[in-house]
Amino acid sequence: MEIIFMAENEIGQQETIAIPVVQGIEAISCETKDEEFETANGKTLNLIGGKGLRSFSFSSFFPSKKYYFVSWFKFKNPKEYIRFFEKYRDLRVPVRVIVIDKYQVVLNMLCRYNFTYQIRDRAGDIPYTLDIKEYILPVTGSDSNV
Repeated sequence: MEIIFMAENEIGQQETIAIPVVQGIEAISCETKDEEFETANGKTLNLIGGKGLRSFSFSSFFPSKKYYFVSWFKFKNPKEYIRFFEKYRDLRVPVRVIVIDKYQVVLNMLCRYNFTYQIRDRAGDIPYTLDIKEYILPVTGSDSNV
């Protein structure tokens, strides 16, 4: 499995980063926006709503050294990964996440994320967690059907 993040920097160039060690994604969730209410005679009804935002989370580590299971193309100094995720979080712009499994794109969406990392573990690697949530571009002006 591969996870790639793409963002557009301040001068309009694309910046891409591939996660070096992917330990898997357990589930991609997408809750519905159903609404329950109680009728006058005490029955509960469920009104079917629209689709919610997709989300998923994964944890791994940024390697401090070249392990045999890390591709040379994905290996960077851990500070570069941290810089990327902090930069685009702080700029408050969405990034694109692409998940590839067995040479097939299984997810391609704009997202926002929460990024948490530790200083270092015993091996010098940096453990982290990314909580990803889909981002939908707001519809403006003539694009709106309202």
